[in-house]
Amino acid sequence: MTLSCAAIDWRPALFRAFGIGRYVRNLVEGMLEADPKLRLELLAVFLRGRTRRLREFPKPDDPRAQVYGMSLPARAWPFLARFGFGADVMLRDAQLLHDTDYFATPCRRLPRVATLYDTAWLPHLGHVDLAQSKKMADAVVRLLDGAPEIVTISQSARIELCEALRLRPERVHVTPLAPDPIFRRPASSEVRAAARALHRFDAPYVIHLGTLEPRKNLKTLIRAHAAAAVKVPHLGLILLGRRGWRHDEVIAEIAASPARDDIRWLGDVSDPVCAALVRDAAALAFPTLHEGFGLPAVEGLAAGVPVVLSDLAVLREVAGTEADYVPATDVGAWTEALVRAVTDDDRRRRASGPGVARADGFSWKATGAATISAYRSRLGRA
Repeated sequence: MTLSCAAIDWRPALFRAFGIGRYVRNLVEGMLEADPKLRLELLAVFLRGRTRRLREFPKPDDPRAQVYGMSLPARAWPFLARFGFGADVMLRDAQLLHDTDYFATPCRRLPRVATLYDTAWLPHLGHVDLAQSKKMADAVVRLLDGAPEIVTISQSARIELCEALRLRPERVHVTPLAPDPIFRRPASSEVRAAARALHRFDAPYVIHLGTLEPRKNLKTLIRAHAAAAVKVPHLGLILLGRRGWRHDEVIAEIAASPARDDIRWLGDVSDPVCAALVRDAAALAFPTLHEGFGLPAVEGLAAGVPVVLSDLAVLREVAGTEADYVPATDVGAWTEALVRAVTDDDRRRRASGPGVARADGFSWKATGAATISAYRSRLGRA
């Protein structure tokens, strides 16, 4: 069957705070670029601030992409779908439906593709609270109903998902992520001024991107920063990301740090300001305990800054030889790596050359093409 039109859950693209939102926005652009004949129906069904969010995050400026949906509480949608208010009545020409955010869109007639990002939600790993773990496990069960094609974001994630969920490997497609193009472009003077007004640092700073939650291992980073600041006086630390599970522990760790006056938690900022903060950083640090891909790593590479990462297989898959790898919970090793990253001029030169070249190997057009290939595989089984 020839693929001409697909539907994709567009809701995540309308919420800045979620990394999944950036994925969905860029994925749609990448698919439109990869296949000039493909049409996309962007499904947006939710209630809170729908009109404002559709205005704040407009669809791609391409007539092949159109938004469908209605103002409806997402939680009530599965119930209402029993009475004929599923996605079926909103979509027009779609041949399949792509679920992008651990939510099985109510739809009876279309074959499905689902993105599963990682296995961090598994309860034995302890990366999310038990209630959230159960919620996500239930969502995965619903997503896997009907044997959809699965899209995931790294070879490491593919291996973990196949082992944990007993998936057939030939139905799990790897579609690596890519940095948003904004990380490659120099910021305007106005955006840089806005970024500087947020942190007010005169000394170099290290930046971290990610939700405040245990999986991001921010306690290790905060302690390593305090030790590094002894050797690099007034070394700054910027944390960008929304509150997550047990975020209060991170806030308490900041308050207890002897270098707390040089730490800024800025919460959620606009994409241009985020990119400007990364580009002006002395280094990007990512001490995570578990990832499906590790997008901040490649965003740091794209911005041309030295990148210090936890020594995880998936991060080596992403960043290759263009990062400094550290045992995730070794505060002493992180301290040394941070000092090295912000004081070694050769590290900066390498970051602005081979590091950027490594990031250039990832593109949303390639991600879009790989995703379209998964769509065709699913249609081939329909």
